[in-house]
Amino acid sequence: MKKEIKVADLDYPINLGETKTPNLEEWFCKCDVIQNMFESGKASVVEIEQDSGFVKRVVTSLSDEQKKLCKKSSLCGPLIEKMQTGAYAYNLDDNEEDNIQAAFHDGSYLPYEGKHRACCAKNFLSPDCTICVKDITKY
Repeated sequence: MKKEIKVADLDYPINLGETKTPNLEEWFCKCDVIQNMFESGKASVVEIEQDSGFVKRVVTSLSDEQKKLCKKSSLCGPLIEKMQTGAYAYNLDDNEEDNIQAAFHDGSYLPYEGKHRACCAKNFLSPDCTICVKDITKY
């Protein structure tokens, strides 16, 4: 089901790649900017243990220098520009794989697919901006 939510109600993604390992660098294995943050010791990682025992590991608070790298990235740069100019289309009916799919969990939406898009929204859009997500029932 397509749902409009505020960016503030979307969690930072718990990973930007596929891995089951507790090694934090590997949790974010497909993002060169976050890899650079780990290598330089500038990663701001928050671990949140929830009542369910589920642990969220999120990278937040990108510096201006890191945001410049995101904007230069071939993966995220064009996406950020489209989001900031209002040109990004959340076409959930036709291309669900390319959009943000999120599950409502503990009062906010946890990204399941479209994690790079969620990261871009969290770091480059105002918390009051409205975005569309496909609301999935379980993560």
